[in-house]
Amino acid sequence: MLPDPTVPLSAEAERLARMEGAIHELNVQIARLAILLGVSLESREQVALALQHTPAVAQERRGSSGSYRGPERRSAHRREELRALLVMRYELEKNYVEELGPEVTQQLMLRNEQALTRLGFSRGADGVDLDLLASPD
Repeated sequence: MLPDPTVPLSAEAERLARMEGAIHELNVQIARLAILLGVSLESREQVALALQHTPAVAQERRGSSGSYRGPERRSAHRREELRALLVMRYELEKNYVEELGPEVTQQLMLRNEQALTRLGFSRGADGVDLDLLASPD
């Protein structure tokens, strides 16, 4: 995915490589967290559900000593993290479209999706809709 480090890059190519690396790392985090939570992100509807607000588990429960760190709270925190990463990725994509244009951003996202499948993630595990990216509109 990233260029050969032994070949000197132009400033523009270096910037693109950093941008591609950033979106790749973000997509890997999203895919891993979704798998950990058992959340599918393979359709727009499923991504929308993941983005919906979920009630946070109370930090302390009556009768407990100190803060509660049970599985419900960990899961709630992970869901919040997933939502935050999805929002961050959408904001990053929007910035890339504004900065690089839609065609370059589309190619970058497609290359990242291919890199994820090479890592063993299923298509759409990161919530990126390849059909939407591939459409000419």
